[in-house]
Amino acid sequence: MIKCENLYFSPDFDWAMTSDARRIDFSTYEKRALQRLSQRVDWTVTREQLIEAMSGQATDSFDRSADFIINRLRKKLGDSAKSPRFIGTVYGEGYRWLAQFRKIETEKAEGAFLVIGPVFNFAEKADRSELAPVFTNRLADILSRQFPERLLIVVDENCPPPADFGSDAPEYSVEICFIRNRSRTECAVNLKRFMSGETLHVSRHVFCARPDSALSDAHRLSEELSGIAWQKIWEYEIGLKDNRAGIADAPLPIRLQKAKQKLLDEEGQGGLAEPFNSTGADKGAATHKAELMRAISLHSAYVIQGWRPVNGEIMPVPDIGKAEDTILDGLPIFRSDPILSCAAAKLLYFMDRGHEDLSRSIAVQTLEASNAFATAFATLGQIEMFEGETDAAMEKFDRGIEIGRRDDQLRRYMMVLKYQAAAAGGRFDEARRLRAELKDEAPEMLVAMAGLYVLSDETELPPTVQDQIDRLDETAANAAVHYLFNLTGRLLRSKQHRRDLMLGPINALDGKLSDTLDRSRFL
Repeated sequence: MIKCENLYFSPDFDWAMTSDARRIDFSTYEKRALQRLSQRVDWTVTREQLIEAMSGQATDSFDRSADFIINRLRKKLGDSAKSPRFIGTVYGEGYRWLAQFRKIETEKAEGAFLVIGPVFNFAEKADRSELAPVFTNRLADILSRQFPERLLIVVDENCPPPADFGSDAPEYSVEICFIRNRSRTECAVNLKRFMSGETLHVSRHVFCARPDSALSDAHRLSEELSGIAWQKIWEYEIGLKDNRAGIADAPLPIRLQKAKQKLLDEEGQGGLAEPFNSTGADKGAATHKAELMRAISLHSAYVIQGWRPVNGEIMPVPDIGKAEDTILDGLPIFRSDPILSCAAAKLLYFMDRGHEDLSRSIAVQTLEASNAFATAFATLGQIEMFEGETDAAMEKFDRGIEIGRRDDQLRRYMMVLKYQAAAAGGRFDEARRLRAELKDEAPEMLVAMAGLYVLSDETELPPTVQDQIDRLDETAANAAVHYLFNLTGRLLRSKQHRRDLMLGPINALDGKLSDTLDRSRFL
């Protein structure tokens, strides 16, 4: 395959395909003209040379026919003599090819993130054999745009088995098998973890129902399969389809952040907000899960980044309330998955729309009926903290901390939650001890959000905290106060607990906060 502008040419220039899956066939003379023009980009081919390439000899009688062939080629290519993209006219001399060619190779799978291959039974679809590489390359092209550039997506129709690879094996593979079924061509697709062979998705599709719809069928199928692969890989990376220790039981915001760091570019947060598409017979359940995942994604992005001003502006609280009805309707579906159940419970509480009792009951049921202990401890502990039940909340966080290893993000997450519970509950000595542990175990968390780790009874701050506060400007200081209030302070039912949590940061940042900031609103 050869790509040029928006066209894919067969190697011998028998045909071309547009980006919207429309096939262009070339006559013998047109094919020969393309072959001669494309030998050298931006190099003039005289009329005599073009005539000789098309007819085998240079004759005056063929001169006007050369112009006719060029005009016909321009029409087929969607080109213009006045503003050419492909064939330019050199007046008095001839023509020249203007566009750059890029040969599309079926790359080998070493070091790839995902390989499309192996591909089986091409011979069974010989009547439309040219569609197979068009289809696989288009699928790779779409996936390459969905994932960041550093995650290599390749086509290797003869991809060797996992045993032939070492440490450079691809992570995922899409195996495709074409079969003839009466008058139409079908294909079976298997998305797998490459080395383990674990299947993430299997489906069968019509590849070519009728000759006149072959290109559009292949075009639609590449779009559909790219969406399925994107969704299933996200599900696997987040841990929804995996029971590995340390993955499925980790808090969903942490797992989402890890998946985001791996599967998206730094500027790709918009994709995280809508990672899944609803497809197939499971559309009802998938729609509810998709809405829940969008809401979780927006919430977790705020949890992780909300304290940072963006372009000089405070990050707004995500409007996840739009998913409220869908999440409530989907609770029967989520309850079969303890991770999603706890996520739904936490979001319903975060919305602050009167779902407190429902949120608590979901978290309690998850703790009693599943092995997702860490997730249940985190969710139920936060609800108890918000409701003013400090003893119960800190006990849940202690149990969650016991599960985590010293270098584990889960343990650090629980420590931050326990610090907030201690600070809100007026247990300042306990909060100071936790802050010291965080300094030893996760200094980057203390540095990143130093303005939040200040207690209301402190007159002198630890040097690490004070140094970071000194670095904040007015916008960052305002953002820190809004962040702590939106994430925790506004949900504390006890006014005293809200004051105990918020007063320390406000006092520490007071000299940096803007005069227009209404401090009383946060207390």
